[in-house]
Amino acid sequence: MNAAELAARYPDTLRLDPILGLVKRCSKCGEWWTATKQFFYPAPGRPPTGLHSWCIACARENIRERRYGERRRLAAKGAH
Repeated sequence: MNAAELAARYPDTLRLDPILGLVKRCSKCGEWWTATKQFFYPAPGRPPTGLHSWCIACARENIRERRYGERRRLAAKGAH
């Protein structure tokens, strides 16, 4: 399926920009980014683009929040 067909099939998440080509909307922050590995982590086997739904910035922020949240939870548990 080419970029124009993908954009027509998934209008809420994909658009065809005349300059940038296929752009994808991050489902967490709502920003539009070029649908490439530069902005989205690869997700093999995930249609339609093979890219995760969150942009890399949102994914990294989520990982940091989970990591530090777990540390705070363990520290609080050990303090009791």
